[in-house]
Amino acid sequence: MASIGEQILDAIEAALDGAGKPSGCTVHSDPTQAYEGSSSLSEIVVDPVREQVRADDFAGSSGQFNVQRTMTVQVLLRAQGTPPRKAVDPLRVWVIQAMMNDPTWGGKATDTREVSTEWAASRAEAVYADAAVTFEIVYNTAGDDPETQE
Repeated sequence: MASIGEQILDAIEAALDGAGKPSGCTVHSDPTQAYEGSSSLSEIVVDPVREQVRADDFAGSSGQFNVQRTMTVQVLLRAQGTPPRKAVDPLRVWVIQAMMNDPTWGGKATDTREVSTEWAASRAEAVYADAAVTFEIVYNTAGDDPETQE
Protein backbone atom coordinates (compact mmCIF):
# COMPACT_ATOMS: atom_id res chain seq x y z
CA MET A 1 0.00 0.00 0.00
CA ALA A 2 1.25 3.52 -0.75
CA SER A 3 1.55 6.25 1.85
CA ILE A 4 -1.28 8.77 2.14
CA GLY A 5 1.09 11.40 0.72
CA GLU A 6 1.79 9.28 -2.35
CA GLN A 7 -1.94 8.67 -2.82
CA ILE A 8 -2.51 12.45 -2.75
CA LEU A 9 0.27 13.00 -5.31
CA ASP A 10 -1.31 10.39 -7.60
CA ALA A 11 -4.67 12.19 -7.23
CA ILE A 12 -3.04 15.52 -8.08
CA GLU A 13 -1.44 14.10 -11.21
CA ALA A 14 -4.74 12.54 -12.29
CA ALA A 15 -6.64 15.80 -11.72
CA LEU A 16 -4.11 17.83 -13.72
CA ASP A 17 -4.22 15.27 -16.55
CA GLY A 18 -8.02 15.22 -16.55
CA ALA A 19 -10.82 16.71 -18.59
CA GLY A 20 -10.31 20.36 -19.44
CA LYS A 21 -6.52 20.18 -19.54
CA PRO A 22 -5.07 22.58 -22.13
CA SER A 23 -4.59 20.78 -25.44
CA GLY A 24 -1.12 19.61 -26.34
CA CYS A 25 -0.07 19.50 -22.70
CA THR A 26 1.81 16.58 -21.13
CA VAL A 27 1.46 15.86 -17.40
CA HIS A 28 4.00 13.76 -15.52
CA SER A 29 5.82 13.48 -12.20
CA ASP A 30 9.48 13.30 -13.26
CA PRO A 31 11.17 16.69 -12.79
CA THR A 32 14.43 15.27 -14.19
CA GLN A 33 12.85 14.60 -17.59
CA ALA A 34 14.33 17.06 -20.08
CA TYR A 35 12.03 19.53 -21.79
CA GLU A 36 14.23 19.97 -24.86
CA GLY A 37 13.30 17.62 -27.64
CA SER A 38 9.85 17.07 -26.21
CA SER A 39 7.10 16.71 -28.75
CA SER A 40 4.58 18.52 -26.56
CA LEU A 41 4.09 22.26 -26.63
CA SER A 42 3.60 22.48 -22.88
CA GLU A 43 4.26 20.42 -19.78
CA ILE A 44 3.03 20.15 -16.21
CA VAL A 45 5.25 18.36 -13.69
CA VAL A 46 4.07 17.41 -10.18
CA ASP A 47 7.06 17.68 -7.84
CA PRO A 48 6.88 17.21 -4.05
CA VAL A 49 9.65 19.28 -2.45
CA ARG A 50 9.19 19.07 1.33
CA GLU A 51 7.01 17.68 4.09
CA GLN A 52 6.78 19.12 7.58
CA VAL A 53 5.46 16.97 10.40
CA ARG A 54 3.81 18.16 13.61
CA ALA A 55 2.66 15.81 16.38
CA ASP A 56 -0.97 16.29 17.37
CA ASP A 57 -2.14 16.25 20.98
CA PHE A 58 -4.75 13.54 20.51
CA ALA A 59 -4.78 9.83 19.93
CA GLY A 60 -6.44 8.37 16.86
CA SER A 61 -8.48 5.21 16.44
CA SER A 62 -5.33 3.12 16.85
CA GLY A 63 -4.62 4.68 20.25
CA GLN A 64 -1.35 6.08 18.87
CA PHE A 65 -0.60 9.76 18.56
CA ASN A 66 -1.29 11.28 15.18
CA VAL A 67 0.83 13.62 13.14
CA GLN A 68 -0.25 16.47 10.91
CA ARG A 69 1.73 16.53 7.70
CA THR A 70 2.11 19.56 5.47
CA MET A 71 3.41 18.54 2.08
CA THR A 72 4.79 21.28 -0.16
CA VAL A 73 4.21 20.48 -3.83
CA GLN A 74 5.53 22.52 -6.72
CA VAL A 75 3.66 22.20 -9.96
CA LEU A 76 6.22 23.08 -12.62
CA LEU A 77 4.89 24.54 -15.86
CA ARG A 78 6.53 25.07 -19.21
CA ALA A 79 4.93 26.54 -22.31
CA GLN A 80 6.36 27.62 -25.63
CA GLY A 81 5.57 31.09 -26.92
CA THR A 82 6.03 34.82 -26.66
CA PRO A 83 5.57 36.83 -24.66
CA PRO A 84 6.54 34.15 -22.14
CA ARG A 85 4.26 35.35 -19.35
CA LYS A 86 1.19 35.11 -21.58
CA ALA A 87 2.25 31.70 -22.93
CA VAL A 88 2.30 30.07 -19.49
CA ASP A 89 -0.76 31.84 -18.02
CA PRO A 90 -3.40 29.37 -19.38
CA LEU A 91 -1.48 26.50 -17.77
CA ARG A 92 -1.23 28.38 -14.49
CA VAL A 93 -4.96 29.11 -14.49
CA TRP A 94 -5.75 25.44 -15.24
CA VAL A 95 -3.46 24.20 -12.46
CA ILE A 96 -4.95 26.49 -9.82
CA GLN A 97 -8.51 25.58 -10.84
CA ALA A 98 -7.77 21.84 -10.89
CA MET A 99 -5.86 21.90 -7.59
CA MET A 100 -8.58 23.81 -5.77
CA ASN A 101 -11.50 21.83 -7.25
CA ASP A 102 -11.31 19.31 -4.38
CA PRO A 103 -8.91 20.62 -1.72
CA THR A 104 -9.40 17.44 0.33
CA TRP A 105 -8.35 15.10 -2.51
CA GLY A 106 -11.26 12.74 -1.96
CA GLY A 107 -11.03 13.00 1.83
CA LYS A 108 -7.31 12.19 2.03
CA ALA A 109 -6.34 15.76 3.03
CA THR A 110 -7.81 18.41 5.29
CA ASP A 111 -6.75 21.42 3.21
CA THR A 112 -4.93 22.59 0.08
CA ARG A 113 -3.52 26.11 -0.11
CA GLU A 114 -1.88 27.96 -2.97
CA VAL A 115 1.31 29.54 -1.62
CA SER A 116 3.19 31.25 -4.46
CA THR A 117 4.16 31.37 -8.13
CA GLU A 118 7.62 32.02 -9.56
CA TRP A 119 8.10 32.87 -13.24
CA ALA A 120 11.09 32.52 -15.55
CA ALA A 121 11.80 32.40 -19.27
CA SER A 122 14.46 30.66 -21.33
CA ARG A 123 15.50 30.35 -24.92
CA ALA A 124 16.58 27.03 -26.40
CA GLU A 125 15.38 26.09 -29.89
CA ALA A 126 12.38 28.32 -29.04
CA VAL A 127 11.25 30.70 -26.30
CA TYR A 128 9.85 28.91 -23.26
CA ALA A 129 7.98 30.30 -20.30
CA ASP A 130 8.43 28.56 -16.98
CA ALA A 131 6.41 28.91 -13.80
CA ALA A 132 6.45 27.03 -10.52
CA VAL A 133 3.17 27.17 -8.61
CA THR A 134 3.61 26.07 -5.01
CA PHE A 135 0.87 24.48 -2.92
CA GLU A 136 0.71 23.15 0.62
CA ILE A 137 -1.44 20.10 1.27
CA VAL A 138 -2.28 19.31 4.89
CA TYR A 139 -3.22 15.78 5.93
CA ASN A 140 -3.12 13.55 9.00
CA THR A 141 -1.66 10.10 9.56
CA ALA A 142 -0.92 7.82 12.46
CA GLY A 143 2.35 8.88 14.04
CA ASP A 144 3.89 5.47 13.45
CA ASP A 145 2.44 4.69 10.03
CA PRO A 146 2.25 7.13 7.06
CA GLU A 147 -0.02 4.62 5.28
CA THR A 148 -2.75 4.98 7.92
CA GLN A 149 -5.04 7.98 7.67
CA GLU A 150 -6.26 9.46 10.94
